[in-house]
Amino acid sequence: MYEKAIEGRRVTEGENSVNYAMSLAMAAGAYREVEDYTKADKYLKDAYMIIAMENGEENMACSAILNSMGLNYKRQSKFERSVDAYQRSLSIREELLGEDHPDTLSTRHNLAELYISWNKPDQAQELLNLNVELMEKKNSEQ
Repeated sequence: MYEKAIEGRRVTEGENSVNYAMSLAMAAGAYREVEDYTKADKYLKDAYMIIAMENGEENMACSAILNSMGLNYKRQSKFERSVDAYQRSLSIREELLGEDHPDTLSTRHNLAELYISWNKPDQAQELLNLNVELMEKKNSEQ
């Protein structure tokens, strides 16, 4: 379905380009939405490997892909894998952006939603409380 667009990016940008990797990640998101999790998993893993090999793992592109992996695994009820992906994404975002950046808050919220789906409300509440605390602190400083 999306292979033609991905192939075009591979030919024009090269197999090791960040743009090609992000095209894979975007296609993975589309496949996830139509519940083709096998293709979504493969494309996300391929995208992650390209970026990690070219630029290391501690960057926003890897964090975005890990966040997508978390959602993909959550949709498949692979909760342990989802937690791992979300926590790795969150760690990168906290390091690069800070704990109260909107992208960091969003990933923490995604992790909380996972815990709710997994019937672990205490872990979810802890993360949501932290987000509220950080947002209130930031708003009071402005």
